Amino acid sequence: MADSAPIDRAFQRSRVLARLVAEAREHATRNPGHDKWLDLGLTEVGDRPKDAVRKLERIFDEIAGLIEHLAILDMAASYERSARTRIGNYVGVLNAVGEAAVRRGGLPRHSLGLLRRATEYQDLASIIELLKPSLDADLLTDLQRVRRSRNSFAHGTDVSFGPDIDAEGARVVLKQAIDVV
Repeated sequence: MADSAPIDRAFQRSRVLARLVAEAREHATRNPGHDKWLDLGLTEVGDRPKDAVRKLERIFDEIAGLIEHLAILDMAASYERSARTRIGNYVGVLNAVGEAAVRRGGLPRHSLGLLRRATEYQDLASIIELLKPSLDADLLTDLQRVRRSRNSFAHGTDVSFGPDIDAEGARVVLKQAIDVV
């Protein structure tokens, strides 16, 4: 079984951050006129309490969305690192076996062209493509959702909209997928 601890640690980091932000949100909406919110530029002098709360809720909603996106980005990066290590080990073993077979005369030299380099599996897309035959349809679909969510954030997204999959769902998917590697 693969080590899913890096994925769990990434998820835990996001939950700590989410909790801190939730506590700050609660404080902000209870005390919308506090100088802290003025100093941060979240509210303005003269804002009616109702308007200040609305501004604060909007920014905290965006921060919560950002945390979900960051969680998926962090967990996907952790998955990629773990998968690359395992795939690199497999590629090394297979290359050594193939090269030995060529030396023994069991395989023609041109068969070495079929061997792969670990560097061919550096990103989530290539890892998914490699694993596709071993993934059931639901896991493949969910893993592609994680990839889409990660990519949409990395390439610019509106943080007021959440990712295609929530952080807990992404965590479950990535932990299942690391076991396939």
